[in-house]
Amino acid sequence: MPHYKLTYYDARGYAEPSRLILAYAGVEYDDVRIPLGQLTPTKKAELRLTHSCLPSLEIDGEVYTQSFVIARYLATKYGLTSDDELENLRMNECVAILDSYVMKLIPLFYNNIPEKEKEALRQRLLKVETVRTMNHFDKLLKKNLAVGSAWLVGRNFSYTDIYFAYLSTQFNGRLLKRDVLKDYPELQDLRKRVFDIPSLKEYIQNRPVTLF
Repeated sequence: MPHYKLTYYDARGYAEPSRLILAYAGVEYDDVRIPLGQLTPTKKAELRLTHSCLPSLEIDGEVYTQSFVIARYLATKYGLTSDDELENLRMNECVAILDSYVMKLIPLFYNNIPEKEKEALRQRLLKVETVRTMNHFDKLLKKNLAVGSAWLVGRNFSYTDIYFAYLSTQFNGRLLKRDVLKDYPELQDLRKRVFDIPSLKEYIQNRPVTLF
């Protein structure tokens, strides 16, 4: 079995889907957390970051970067993708849609934006981007529920469900100040079922408390 070292800041952020996948699979790994603001040039060199970005995954001495690439690799290795090419295509599409949504939220992190402007942006994101994104996943889930599946893509639990459950909680409090699934009971149930999986529930209960 390969030895993994997953390195990221002391935050959930872009590394958390991979941590959740590893937790689900029951895989032991080195969870290296760098304090925010301390990724110095010396530290980058020490971590052998090819593109100076985190997270990174070291596998038996070789270093790989890019959050989606890492998560997709782990999901494939531990049975959270599909044998069907089109289902995998849909899974990747779902994750890309979620990533595009997250990128639109990033300005809410900035402290140099006046609060009045930030609140206007927050309301626009809630009324436009959040509705558009959650409507998409609501329709996708309901289509699957209609044919007897409990999950977003295909008939089996996948890394797409992990991504969705995680990202639908990540920005609710501090950034958006409301649950993005407030008007979507089926999606709320999906999120609950994901987080009630024993290995994920245990990980979430015991993971370090971080700002984001």
